[in-house]
Amino acid sequence: PISQIQSALQSVAESGEIDSGIMLVREQLELMKETDAAKADGLLKDLDELESAGDPSKVKAKATEMLSKL
Repeated sequence: PISQIQSALQSVAESGEIDSGIMLVREQLELMKETDAAKADGLLKDLDELESAGDPSKVKAKATEMLSKL
């Protein structure tokens, strides 16, 4: 559910560090494709960018951006 995605992204937005919760986000976004494919695809693209950001400030910014799209 979206609440699990929000919780995991909030943690990343606060810490700037990617943890195992990101795997849950990806799984939930894949499930979201069944009900809202356009939103899920956009968020999955953002998730790829988040995972490759590296710099904690960029990670925080991308996670916050994703939260605003949920």
